[in-house]
Amino acid sequence: MIVLFLGVTTGILRSPCTPPPKCCKINKVKFNLTLKEFKEKKEINEIKCIDVYDCNISFIQKDLFSHFTNLENLYLRNLPLEYEAIKNSLPKSSETSLTRLCLENVGLTNSQIVDLLSRLPRRISDLGLKKNKITYFSTDDISNATFHHLQKLDLSYNRNITFVLNKTTPALKLTDLYLSYSNVKWTSLGMLPNLIALYLDGNHFNLSVIDNEQRCFQKLKALDLNNCELTEPLNKESFSFLPNLQSLSLSNVSNVKHFPTFQNTRDLRALNLDDVKYPFYPSSENTGLFVNVQKMKRLRMRTWNLRGWNETQLSVLFGPIKDTLETLGLASTGLTTIPQVTAEMKNLKRLCLSKNNISTWSSISERTNKKLTFLNLSWNLIENINPYFIPQNVQDLELDGNPFLCTCGLMSYKTWVWKKKLYNIMKDWQTKYYCSKPPEWTGRSLSEFRPKKSDCRPFNRYVITALVLCCCMVIVVIGTHIVTNKRRQHELKKHKHGNNETKTLLSSQ
Repeated sequence: MIVLFLGVTTGILRSPCTPPPKCCKINKVKFNLTLKEFKEKKEINEIKCIDVYDCNISFIQKDLFSHFTNLENLYLRNLPLEYEAIKNSLPKSSETSLTRLCLENVGLTNSQIVDLLSRLPRRISDLGLKKNKITYFSTDDISNATFHHLQKLDLSYNRNITFVLNKTTPALKLTDLYLSYSNVKWTSLGMLPNLIALYLDGNHFNLSVIDNEQRCFQKLKALDLNNCELTEPLNKESFSFLPNLQSLSLSNVSNVKHFPTFQNTRDLRALNLDDVKYPFYPSSENTGLFVNVQKMKRLRMRTWNLRGWNETQLSVLFGPIKDTLETLGLASTGLTTIPQVTAEMKNLKRLCLSKNNISTWSSISERTNKKLTFLNLSWNLIENINPYFIPQNVQDLELDGNPFLCTCGLMSYKTWVWKKKLYNIMKDWQTKYYCSKPPEWTGRSLSEFRPKKSDCRPFNRYVITALVLCCCMVIVVIGTHIVTNKRRQHELKKHKHGNNETKTLLSSQ
């Protein structure tokens, strides 16, 4: 999910060691890497991207990549190569269009890196040195090598690396720096004036190194601290010296004393708070968590405890950002219903409420959330689905893992899917959706549940009217018959009584 949040500020997020989809790929068990290998695939002059990965190469041709005059992207990943073989195969500075180079997990050491940087083409903009044996790197190394076009540098997964930030020239255009899972020791004597995105996830890190009064990172817009163990706790004033911060990832971060107020980071657009270890109860301080970030577009809060929060408190919490939110993730938060405030989020496009205790919902409907296209309610307690409560533009509705009641009432949902031709959902019915009740359907897939139309055909209003009228007529006929019989019996009794009186009178005379 880092792509979702950190891609907000830096365009299409692709680290220097992530090849684009269209790339000439070489992946063999054991072979010699020569020009012949590529001629069998494509014309040499047409190749702009090469990705050689997970191979056991016994030999690599000298000056191999100098033959590719239009080569722009080169990725050598997970290869047991000698440094000399790598160095001799790379194109010369004057003979290449190479702008993106990745040398991942090829055993590069500190001394080899210094030598390599002095030989690389000056036009390189993305440089990946991921998963090597680098323990020391200084910004002077790239400044002295006159990499005036270098924008992205990836040093991730180099164990125990010391990163020295020396007094660099303003000409250094580095915008994206990756130091993920490197146990980095940061030594700062200067600044990176153009840095926009910084990836420090998975480190034992002191936040004050970059968030301090020297304001060395004023242009920083994206910061990733996922899975970081902070040596100093987060507090209310954290991130105060990063005024342009727009994207912040704190997933699974530890050592939180107080949650930041974001008083000086009002431009924050994306915030990842998944699995943050922080007691979150509905106090006046906590309900005002987002009062200063009223430009928020993307928010994730997986595993936050919202069980004790009522609808009013949730409305206060999300109220400041309800008009701007486009993505909201509240998985595993203990919710029993969809919060009513979500119906007021007019720009909401993606809503994730998986792994909660939601059994029914009425907060949203086909008349609300007109921009919502993705709704995830998987692994809840939903037995039945009324299509009226599904916003009309939803195309991706995830409901797997719910205990479905496979009766006629579920057919309205299946009909809704069929009418919208949501084939991806129909496909999931076979492997992810199962009936829980009644007993005869327990454990069977939802794709199997196809009752006959006659079994689920509802009575229409004309049939119901006719039945009611028939019943009324029968009641009237029976009632009339009973009344008539009673009248006849009464008249017979009266006539008989009159005759008896006449006989008595005559006998007395």
